[in-house]
Amino acid sequence: MKRSLAGTVFPDIDQDCTKQSSYPGIPGTVLEVVPEPYYATTSTTGSYDLVLPIGSYTIRELSAVVDEHCIQAPIPYTITAGPATTTVDRATLALVPLDVEVYVGSGAARPGFELTCGINIRNITVTNTDAVTVTLQLDPVSGFLNASPAPTTVAGQTLTWVLPALPVFQERNITLHTQVPANVDLIGTDLTSTATVSTAVTDGDLANNTATNVRTVTGSYDPNDKLAITSLGSTSQYHTAGDSWIDYTIRFRNTGTDTAFHVWISDTLAAPLYAATLRIGAASNRFTWEVEDQGVLKFRSPYILLPDSNVNGPRSHVFVSFRIQPRPPLLPGEIIANTANIFFDCDPPVITDPTVLVATITTDQSGTLARTGPLHRSGGRPVGAAARR
Repeated sequence: MKRSLAGTVFPDIDQDCTKQSSYPGIPGTVLEVVPEPYYATTSTTGSYDLVLPIGSYTIRELSAVVDEHCIQAPIPYTITAGPATTTVDRATLALVPLDVEVYVGSGAARPGFELTCGINIRNITVTNTDAVTVTLQLDPVSGFLNASPAPTTVAGQTLTWVLPALPVFQERNITLHTQVPANVDLIGTDLTSTATVSTAVTDGDLANNTATNVRTVTGSYDPNDKLAITSLGSTSQYHTAGDSWIDYTIRFRNTGTDTAFHVWISDTLAAPLYAATLRIGAASNRFTWEVEDQGVLKFRSPYILLPDSNVNGPRSHVFVSFRIQPRPPLLPGEIIANTANIFFDCDPPVITDPTVLVATITTDQSGTLARTGPLHRSGGRPVGAAARR
């Protein structure tokens, strides 16, 4: 028998441990329920809901910007055979007055093709930002084509956007297109772009105000794959003595013969990955996301209207990205293998080949870019049919 656990994560503005109707909920917060563990993600209103077996549990929220302050410990509760729903609200206080973070991601880089990049700017605190300035330093070989919204200024390879204030818990996205030169000598080289964000109000944590995207130019294109790169820049090893996180990018393309109306991605996080440390990165298109059950990350984009590559090649490419940390202790030789399932409309899933990182105690940063392989290889073909890849 199972019952529902529900509640709201909210900023306790007057610190009386009681939620007032005027308080905003805190969205995009991952809650961890143990034992097992189970996970839930708060909605845009700060609410969450998950179904659990009858038993005793504790619940906690791991966040760098807010913390529960009324109990100051994982909240214990019991799911019984009685009420259909157990309500557990979490009153939190801000750990920093203001924190704005930036992420940057991109699709594949191929000579002579467009490269789509996405920048995500997010206010993750209960304070308004005032004016926000975003700067992107493009790789010297990249040619700027266009962006939405258009940059305020373009000076050589430096693009700058001056944006209005970001309200509490709000975010903005910038999508830009650059041209990779049609030069085969670029194959194997890295294109590096760096985004920074600054605010008129003092930011309480400057560590997440800069993000760098590195893409290796490839000469053959795999329309669906998953990339993994550690904070030290390795795509084959996770160095326990120096690495802090792993950046994953899931890339795919509509190579069918018609528009994809709905797209969603399912990624069951490998056991060594700690879902409570998940941070969603940049994406080429608008997605909603959540992590649920025992660590299943889902991206959804209903009505994406993704054109097929025959109609519009540059716009048929899509990517999403996220950052996550392994759960300690990570032992030498332990393998972190992860795949993604990509769904178009009612089609069976396209399953990417796994990204594989091996834990090591050395700080050697060697390793070449690990592609997850083209669809015609084992594990890369849709289950049941291959009408759209």
